[in-house]
Amino acid sequence: MNLTTNGDYAVRINRVISCFVFIVFFITNFWGCKTKDAGLKGNRTAKFESHDITIPEWVNVQVGKAFPNRGFNLWIPGKDFQTSSMVRVPRFPDPATSDIQNVKAGDVLKLNAVQNEQVPAQFVVGATDNISDLHIQLSDFTGTAGSTLKKDNIQARLVQYIPVERSRSEVTWSARFEDVAGRSVSGIRNPDVVGDPLMNIDQISVPAYHAQAVWLTFRVPSNLKAGTYKGSIKVRSKQYDPVTLQIELSVHDIKLPDPSNYSFHLDVWMNPNAVAAEYGVKPWSEDHWKLLRSYFRDLATHGQKNILTTILEKPWKIPWLGNTWRSQTYTGYENMVKWHLTGDDQWKFDYSLFDHYIQAALDEGVGPDISVYSMLAFRGGQRLTYYDDDQGKWITEQLNVEDERYRQVWSSFLRDFRDHLKQKGWLQQTWLCFDERPAHLMNPVMNLVKKAAPEFTNRISVAGSPDVDPYAGDLAIGYSQFPGNSSYNEKTLPVIRKRLKEGKPTRFYLAGRPAHPNTFTYSPAVESRMVPWIALKYGLDGFLRWSYNNWPESIYRHPVFNYIQGDEYYVYPGPDGPRSSIRWELLKDGIEDFELVKMLKENGRLTDEESQEIIKMATRNPDGREKDLMDMERARKMLFQHIK
Repeated sequence: MNLTTNGDYAVRINRVISCFVFIVFFITNFWGCKTKDAGLKGNRTAKFESHDITIPEWVNVQVGKAFPNRGFNLWIPGKDFQTSSMVRVPRFPDPATSDIQNVKAGDVLKLNAVQNEQVPAQFVVGATDNISDLHIQLSDFTGTAGSTLKKDNIQARLVQYIPVERSRSEVTWSARFEDVAGRSVSGIRNPDVVGDPLMNIDQISVPAYHAQAVWLTFRVPSNLKAGTYKGSIKVRSKQYDPVTLQIELSVHDIKLPDPSNYSFHLDVWMNPNAVAAEYGVKPWSEDHWKLLRSYFRDLATHGQKNILTTILEKPWKIPWLGNTWRSQTYTGYENMVKWHLTGDDQWKFDYSLFDHYIQAALDEGVGPDISVYSMLAFRGGQRLTYYDDDQGKWITEQLNVEDERYRQVWSSFLRDFRDHLKQKGWLQQTWLCFDERPAHLMNPVMNLVKKAAPEFTNRISVAGSPDVDPYAGDLAIGYSQFPGNSSYNEKTLPVIRKRLKEGKPTRFYLAGRPAHPNTFTYSPAVESRMVPWIALKYGLDGFLRWSYNNWPESIYRHPVFNYIQGDEYYVYPGPDGPRSSIRWELLKDGIEDFELVKMLKENGRLTDEESQEIIKMATRNPDGREKDLMDMERARKMLFQHIK
């Protein structure tokens, strides 16, 4: 052993201790889940399940003070069933911030919905003794007109609690946990966990002095008659008498479009290579494609409009240890187009992977837009990775955007790419995309595109600042540059107004800041619901988020790689495909709100003045730690008044 310093020795000892602690943790974990997820068995399935560890006794004392009853407790977070989904329930409620009131016999819990909408709600259980074999029994819901909402349209999932960890970005540039969560979100932070993934399970055991949130989703069929539907949800366990929740669901007579027809432009970026790495399957194998299709289907349920593809090897690299560069996410993006330099100094391009990927996504309902990243690398100088047929090896060549070599190689690609897309019938839906690239780099690239393949001139998509507006047929502006934020750019609102008049697609995006509103793992849940309302506030077409599934190496135990927790992913890996999250569910709920506002305006039931009043109600106070959740419900009720 070569120990050069005492620090090195300490690090090695700490690693040994950490390994030992992990082994003990794994052996002594409390396991209580019987899962409906099937497919990957044994240890492969276990990695996706939830764990609890022994907690300090003083935490039990404090949680006991928060629980109203000795024994079993069942309550509605936030007290109102219609806003209950917008509360992030702490695993260990803090009596200083938790005003828990148990559901009483005879209470009727009420929800409102429209046709073809999903409606979420939550309730919470907790006890001063262990709860064994907790399971949920659903009933059909019977309507006043004699029609029935079948229980198959109702889903009960368990909120899974995962660790909270500090990220590198919190000490360099992004928001910090302390600025984001607040005590009402985190509860007693020992151990430090947060509820976000949603588990499909048959039953679970809940340790004493732990809160367990139950997530309900009511999916209202498009052909369900308007009216009031009554049903029940029974909560059973081994130790305690069953508790029955009486629920009324009022369905209003207006039908939302299917996700494929949403007007809201959702663009979250999927990493196919992260799927292969997480599941331990060979990239682009049959198993990989099967998994990818499950993630495409999930994106389609939210109305995802873009298929992210790559034309550069690992386009999102950043400086790392020493003088090295690596992908900013744990798993980088592989180039979907293979570049070959032949012996006669000519370029050949293999589109087989690119074509397969696009077709699979289109088949599963994602699209129609094809986003192509990128002629400009995310950070640092320009580079190109290709296979040199003459030398028989892969080469990465450094380039300068102003050099003739850059113009030569990219001109060759653009002309060939254009012809290939024409042959496939995809040219008019393909966008050349750039992520946060400044105007001084965009200008020479635009000149190159105009000369080599002018068909792409009006199909340039940029995520960044309003300064790149002249180059962007499609533009997403970082929300940190909107009014009220520390990086406010005075050009933001004028550029948005100009683009709206010109009819150019314009969205906003969130990343590591601002702290509010945002969609981190421990962001106040209501902020995810607010995102589409913010698009309505500024007259925008939709929303972009740079990452859908960039998971760290062990997401359920160490949910951070580089950026603030949850910045890199919306969904979690499950045994056979995506496991949804509170944030992902509430984003869709907000998109449905967006669609309802748009529909009521288009059919003349809602004036501009009325819609602005409703939007103002929903978006006032974007800091979810302090927001009155009833603002969202008031806005919804104002919308329902215009449904005749």
